[in-house]
Amino acid sequence: MAQPNRQEAEILLDAQGDFIENGKTDKNCPRCGKHLLHEEGKNWEITRCEVIECISLVSKGV
Repeated sequence: MAQPNRQEAEILLDAQGDFIENGKTDKNCPRCGKHLLHEEGKNWEITRCEVIECISLVSKGV
């Protein structure tokens, strides 16, 4: 998966906030326009495009 540039990261962070607050987002992938997905683990979160090779934002905790 490709790393986002600053503008794309801001969109993905906004979408991540939507997922955390509402369980869904109306934002689409800033690169290809497809749906964004959100996955959570014990101390990590991934917000990514439904096309795995497109774009993702990984947040890791301590």
